[in-house]
Amino acid sequence: MEKDYALKVLMDKENERLWKCLYDKSKKPSKKTSGHAQHMTSEENLEALAREDWAAQMKEVFKDWAFKL
Repeated sequence: MEKDYALKVLMDKENERLWKCLYDKSKKPSKKTSGHAQHMTSEENLEALAREDWAAQMKEVFKDWAFKL
């Protein structure tokens, strides 16, 4: 009986570890940032930053259900 209990406890711990590997959402990937310097104010850098911001916002617009209609 003790052997069966020990096997059950080991199996529960293994299942818990496997479940965490599959379904744990606490390790979400970090938000991607651009590799461009954001503190530089040259014309090219400002345009590149504006383009990246616009592209990120347009992705959200394209996902909107009203846009798909």
